[in-house]
Amino acid sequence: MLEGLRKNMKAIIWGIIVVFLATIAIAWGLQFSGRGGPKNYVAKINGKKVTYEDFNSVYSQWAERYRKTYSDDFDDAMAENLKRMILNNLVFNELMYQEALKNGMKTTGYEIDEALKSLQIFQNESGQFDPNRYMQGKKVLPNSWWKTQTLEMKKTLLARKLELAIRNTVKTSDEDLLGYYREQNAQVRMDYIYLDRKAFPFQPSDQELQKFYEVNKEKYKKPEQVQVEYLAAPKPSEEDIPDSGIRNGIISNLKKTMENAYNEMDKDKKDMRETGNRYNLEYDKTPLFTRLQSLDNQDFQLFSQAAFMLSDPGELTDRLESEKFFYILRLVQRIEAHVPAIGEAGKEIKEEVVSVKQEEMAGNRAKEISAGLKTGGEKNYASGIKTTQLFRVTKEIPGIKGDAELKKSILNLKTGEWSGPLKTEEGYLLAKVVEKNVPQSIAVKDTETLSELRQEVQNAREYQVLQEWFKNVRKRAKIENTLFPEGGEAELPEE
Repeated sequence: MLEGLRKNMKAIIWGIIVVFLATIAIAWGLQFSGRGGPKNYVAKINGKKVTYEDFNSVYSQWAERYRKTYSDDFDDAMAENLKRMILNNLVFNELMYQEALKNGMKTTGYEIDEALKSLQIFQNESGQFDPNRYMQGKKVLPNSWWKTQTLEMKKTLLARKLELAIRNTVKTSDEDLLGYYREQNAQVRMDYIYLDRKAFPFQPSDQELQKFYEVNKEKYKKPEQVQVEYLAAPKPSEEDIPDSGIRNGIISNLKKTMENAYNEMDKDKKDMRETGNRYNLEYDKTPLFTRLQSLDNQDFQLFSQAAFMLSDPGELTDRLESEKFFYILRLVQRIEAHVPAIGEAGKEIKEEVVSVKQEEMAGNRAKEISAGLKTGGEKNYASGIKTTQLFRVTKEIPGIKGDAELKKSILNLKTGEWSGPLKTEEGYLLAKVVEKNVPQSIAVKDTETLSELRQEVQNAREYQVLQEWFKNVRKRAKIENTLFPEGGEAELPEE
């Protein structure tokens, strides 16, 4: 096992670090005081907290990438999915790290140093490691920053070492290879009846909506929100002013200007907009936002932490400093977490009631048709039966959105027999395989393709073993999820 680790160490450091790079907080020097919420963490794993600061620093980075990639399509639903994915990854990483320590995994200073060089802060415009930036970082970045990054990188490396050790226990036999090949290349032609749940119209009554609300109102609980107005002073960058002496002098003057503006607003209760105009500072006001909601063109971590420490409208923060800006925030309004009245959440409630009822109606109709088909009544449903061409089951089911479980169910059907109701992403499917072609041997002859196929099987089996192992670890772990309390357990990240 140790020999395998040595051979694969370069891959551990330079390959998988990229995936978990977002878990390392780059921000530093953000100091402020004030009130916090009842719980200052989004999750707790065997007593170890994942703080809002940890979570926000990761989310803000990934949200920015999503925003650039998806533009206006990056909506609330996509943002929530991203949050869940990030939290699951953070929980997974922490559990892996804890198990690595239990299993006696160790890492060296050299490995950590090499991994730290992969951080974006030490890369040039082409994404390559820049020795000069690294040496400059050694001189100017505070010890606290290096200590934090070293610990986070150690955790990441140990977790990956444990993952590699688990994967190395998996061996792929010729029988495994043949079974995988047959499954991936199996083709079927089928008759089917598809029931889209949206084809079952339903209009809920006020009584039904009220009843559903009373039972489920906690799930519609709104998080606390704040709105702030703020003054901002952008710092000149090295690109703006190459001379460090002049640049530092300007930054020093900006600090003094922000202090004067703060004193004027704090002691004399001056209007923030007027003060900003007087001192030539940028003024703006945010919309209401939650702890985990990103603000366009703002330092999210700075805002989310500082804004939620303000208690009463009109309260100011001290001067805050990020890498590129100085800020002063004043609370405009704060809305505490609350369960909304039925009118406030009416649209969400109605959509869910309709969806649940349509699911039920589609499911009941699928059961009725299934019973009729199995008693020889296929002719009674002839107008609704469609037939596919031959298709590879593991690739895509023509006209049907379904996951791997649905595809496996279809592949396992006996030829000539109707299935029971099979759940799809958007409704229910009743299927009868009329033709099935499963290769009896591997048609590939060239060594390179066979090697690639074997590696594909190996990766799939490694993931399956790792998934089962992680499920067992998860069962033994004590995990508190305060961000998505209804969301249940963390999942193994997809490969």
